[in-house]
Amino acid sequence: KYDSAAYYYGRYAKQFPDDFKSYRDLGELYMLMTDFSKAKENFDKALLIEPSNISVMLALANLELRKGSFDRATNLFQTALNSSRSSSDSAKVYFGFDNYFEIKGQMKKSLEYHLLGMNSFARNNPPKNVLVQSTFSVEKYVLAGNKEAAMKLLQKIHDEFKPPLDKVAAFGYLFYFIETEDPDNAEKYIPDAMEVISGFGEQVLMANVYYAKGRIAELRKDYKAALENYTQFARMQPNSFHAYQWMSRCHRELGDLIKAKENILLALKHNPYNPEFNLEAAMVFSKTDEESKVKEHLERALKVWDSADKDYKPYQKAVAAYSQINSL
Repeated sequence: KYDSAAYYYGRYAKQFPDDFKSYRDLGELYMLMTDFSKAKENFDKALLIEPSNISVMLALANLELRKGSFDRATNLFQTALNSSRSSSDSAKVYFGFDNYFEIKGQMKKSLEYHLLGMNSFARNNPPKNVLVQSTFSVEKYVLAGNKEAAMKLLQKIHDEFKPPLDKVAAFGYLFYFIETEDPDNAEKYIPDAMEVISGFGEQVLMANVYYAKGRIAELRKDYKAALENYTQFARMQPNSFHAYQWMSRCHRELGDLIKAKENILLALKHNPYNPEFNLEAAMVFSKTDEESKVKEHLERALKVWDSADKDYKPYQKAVAAYSQINSL
């Protein structure tokens, strides 16, 4: 289906060579096809037509992140920020920086830029929309070591909304308790989250519930149930490649190393420099006694995490694993 889409996008680009959107869309399609050179070629063409277009700069920055060119990505984000002419544009760029620092394991910086993005987002959106948006990023406060601020935000969300809208906060509490590794309290909020989905017809939010159920099951070491929920998530969000990392982890814990390897290699195909994907790959290869690959993937992860927060758990796990293989 990607080849057919590329064909029709290509025809459109030839018919309307001065429309940057056709080249941007082709670039995004080639990213999905993991043809990064053609993706860059089309993003570059789009920028030649619209040199200050924020959406193209951000797409190109995200491509550079996937290629492991973090300095280039940073420069593109900064150029996009300097070119922003509206709060909507600046919000998109700040969220791009937020994602960049999250990948780098700098969760405090990630939260800082997330809040800058939310401030810009708030200039063009009603306060209640801002609160709803905030509900789905509560875990950022936890990962940055600011649990108190997370709880204050959740209480504010709950207080601001009248029934039945107040139950939107259930998603925030769900993510909060998952990140604090409290599956019992997290599970208590699933019925309210389901009520929001059924009451407002927002079936797209079911992906969040599948993710939450998967994490809860994983925290309880019920990897079969976790895998079932992550599989449902992946069906709803097929281009969210983190799902393949989660599924790999479950297959590994269940002893199915063939499927574990298949899933993590698929995730790495789309995002070869994602440090969490590389850490999981190292864990899989350690089970298959492929020591050179374990070292390769740990070194790649640690290179990306060269400035990670010292208390960032995935970084700590990678450091411990690398120390172990070097002591053998």
